[in-house]
Amino acid sequence: MEPADRPTDNRRRVADHPLWYHTIELHPGLVTPGWFDLRPIVDGLPWPEITGRRCLDIGTYDGYLAFEMERRGAAEVVAVDIADHDGWDWPVRLRARGGAELARLAGADKGAGFALAAEILGSKVKRHEVSIYDLDPAELGTFDVVICGSLLLHLRDP
Repeated sequence: MEPADRPTDNRRRVADHPLWYHTIELHPGLVTPGWFDLRPIVDGLPWPEITGRRCLDIGTYDGYLAFEMERRGAAEVVAVDIADHDGWDWPVRLRARGGAELARLAGADKGAGFALAAEILGSKVKRHEVSIYDLDPAELGTFDVVICGSLLLHLRDP
């Protein structure tokens, strides 16, 4: 629940964030204006048993699926994504537009929406800046459940 002394501030902070990829209900009445709203379909996804498990969300962006795993009772959730849009596997037609256009499409600070959502939710999800290509169990450990969301459709060579 949003702190009683901060509802207006949190609404302003959510509204001021330049790009929300996911629509996330941060508390009743405070919803991010995301490009993709998974809330209507999330219960229809083929969820494995998550309660008490260590979970990984790859390509988290704003963290909707990571926060959902936490809400469903995961013991620990780790979320990963790339901080710099230059490292993303942009489709050829978008890469041709150049860095300024890609920055506009991707937003300036890739972790800011996640951080703001986590703060307002009171989440314990840990976000790491790492590419799917560089995931290493020696660094992040192993996981019981791994969610990859829609990332595969963004990869040049999945």
